[in-house]
Amino acid sequence: MKDIKYKVITIFTILLFGILLVSSIVSSATMGMSINKSSCNVGETFTVTVSGINGKVRISGNANVSVSPSGVIFIDGKQTITCTAKSVGTGTVTVTPIDASNTSAEPEEITTSASRSIQIKEKTTTPPTNQTTQKPTTTTTKKPTTSKPTTTQTKQEKPKVVEDNFYINSVVLKGIKENGETENITLSPEFNKDIYEYTCNVSAQINKIEIQKEAGQYTNSIIVTGGEELKVGENIITLMLSAEDHQAKTYTIKVIKEETVEASTDIAEEKIEESKPQKEPAMIHMPVWAFIALQAGIIVIEVLIILFVIKQRKGQH
Repeated sequence: MKDIKYKVITIFTILLFGILLVSSIVSSATMGMSINKSSCNVGETFTVTVSGINGKVRISGNANVSVSPSGVIFIDGKQTITCTAKSVGTGTVTVTPIDASNTSAEPEEITTSASRSIQIKEKTTTPPTNQTTQKPTTTTTKKPTTSKPTTTQTKQEKPKVVEDNFYINSVVLKGIKENGETENITLSPEFNKDIYEYTCNVSAQINKIEIQKEAGQYTNSIIVTGGEELKVGENIITLMLSAEDHQAKTYTIKVIKEETVEASTDIAEEKIEESKPQKEPAMIHMPVWAFIALQAGIIVIEVLIILFVIKQRKGQH
């Protein structure tokens, strides 16, 4: 009976040791994540701290909060995330490891994401202490001048840092002729990352457009369409940007190609011919004596005809 008891105690001790060992191994491959408050009002800020991790992670918040920094960043041991409550509800901040490990003596890869949530409430205002007509008016006037809305607005603009880096930094156009020569092309207006429509004119010798471009920091790729085989008249070139967690943007360039010199000359000549006045038929001019002789001859012929007719009538009688 004592042997059985000792065996049970031994097995239980081994199992407990194994559980503690597994727990220590699992905990060594996790990251720490804490939040400094459990609830806040709309417009207030709070912080989330991530620790015990080295490597790349993705930081994101749901629709009720904005976070800074956001997107893919590198954490070296510890990172504090500043968050702003945007709307009423449950605000959630999520950290997802991409290529990261813990900071223990024997670091292991961390693949499990973690999140922290906070309850966001509607911001309340203190009602006036009495019902006089002047105090409510004074309170309403002073509210827009308080520093709190200004502070909230400044903190809400921080996440726009990522949006501002999603653009094309510069664009240079070169026209390629049939013999391989290049020609610099000028855009109108001058390229600006915040302007999305441009126009340029090229000569008739330009067959295609070569575009040299530089993307912003958070732009993954730029897809160029058009500009390979230019036709006379209007041609459209588009540059579409793509990036994670961003809506696509498109820059448009309208290229106007001139007509060939020969075609323009032919058209001009045709217009000149059409504009020339039409000549009237030349009139026949004769001397005066010839005209008088012609008229006299006509009179003689008429008289002879009359005499002939009279003679014929007399013969009938």
